[in-house]
Amino acid sequence: MNFNDFGAAIIVLFQQMVVNNWWVVVNMITDVVGHAILVRLWFVSFWVITVLILVNIMVAIVLEIYGSVSAEVDVKFDKQVAQMKLYKMLRDDDTETMKKKLEEAS
Repeated sequence: MNFNDFGAAIIVLFQQMVVNNWWVVVNMITDVVGHAILVRLWFVSFWVITVLILVNIMVAIVLEIYGSVSAEVDVKFDKQVAQMKLYKMLRDDDTETMKKKLEEAS
């Protein structure tokens, strides 16, 4: 867990975002860097920005999209069910009409 390259930095930041043993990483980087207050301030600000703000905004957007799409899908499904019932009624009516015509013709 270090910031030596881009991949390792992304892993550390993801670990901090999901709050997985965050104090271990912060203490380790504080020991390496030495500026305890600045390191802790940076990690706390990163957590506040990512977890409290950005992740909540993303979840809200996903829920809003789901809600609007769910309503549209329900309306389309209801229309399809009504069309299928109407088609079946018309098909059954045509079958009965055809049977009567065949019986009359015979």
